[in-house]
Amino acid sequence: MSEAEKQQSAQAEENAEKKAAFRIFNTRRLDQENDEEQDGKKKKKKKTWQREVLEWVVTLVVALVIAFVVRSFLFEPVYVDGNSMYPTLRHGEIMYVSKSSYGTGFLGIPFTDIGWRFNVGGNPERFDVVVCHYDGKDGGKQYNVVKRVVGLPGDTLSLIDGNLIVIDEDGRRVHVDEDFIYHKAIADFGPFTVAKAGDIAYLNGGSVLQVVSDEDLASGNVVIVRDGQYYTVDDQPIAANALPAGAIFCTRCEEDQYFLMGDNRSGSLDSRDPSKGTVKRSEIVGKVEAVIWHTIPNRLDDRFGLGSSKRP
Repeated sequence: MSEAEKQQSAQAEENAEKKAAFRIFNTRRLDQENDEEQDGKKKKKKKTWQREVLEWVVTLVVALVIAFVVRSFLFEPVYVDGNSMYPTLRHGEIMYVSKSSYGTGFLGIPFTDIGWRFNVGGNPERFDVVVCHYDGKDGGKQYNVVKRVVGLPGDTLSLIDGNLIVIDEDGRRVHVDEDFIYHKAIADFGPFTVAKAGDIAYLNGGSVLQVVSDEDLASGNVVIVRDGQYYTVDDQPIAANALPAGAIFCTRCEEDQYFLMGDNRSGSLDSRDPSKGTVKRSEIVGKVEAVIWHTIPNRLDDRFGLGSSKRP
């Protein structure tokens, strides 16, 4: 056999050995993959019902946490109950209430009133449409209402012949363009000065009314009510049997107050009513940005002031 033939034979043997080794390697790899697949199936078959329940519980908890964060800090849907904001909002519609600009977060048990509320973001602007939480102002009953902010802290408001007059805390008259009003108020109202944090305001049960007049402050009959106890304007305690005969019960506001009214002025129960009064900042849930479900074809647009703030 020639030298060339010997080299070709050796090369052929080497190639044959490589092919055999490659076949063995592939066979072992396939066997290993099959073993791993069988092991995986066995492990899956071994999953207990307790593990299944745990996985469902974890999934549910994560979903609740996400829902809680979204509702507390971003937005929540709110159902319109009644026609006090007609025609801006109608009974049965579902609103998109945003908390990205401002609002009130809730830390507690979801879908209950058990927990704590805290302010998120900035503060409402004049003529914003907001949802607020009436915290026990009707004999302990708690519920949400939707109204329009017409008075900021320090504003003095009046309704004369159905027209709203607003004087800000600097004494300047605010331009008011209420083209969103459906029915003007029948009865005159005011003047009413909205309390700021630290102001002393009249108290009607659990409702905060306007800032106390200088005349009443000078009378010496103003009694501050706080946590069921009585105090003088100088924060000195007063015994219940030592109250002045003409006691005027008031509160020292811990938060800024806001005056709210419905766009259907003649059919709205709002801050004009002594049983409601003004609302504090922490009672404002958020700003109504849009309606996401309508009871009738959509008639909302900017002329009702819902899509944008009309702060002067």
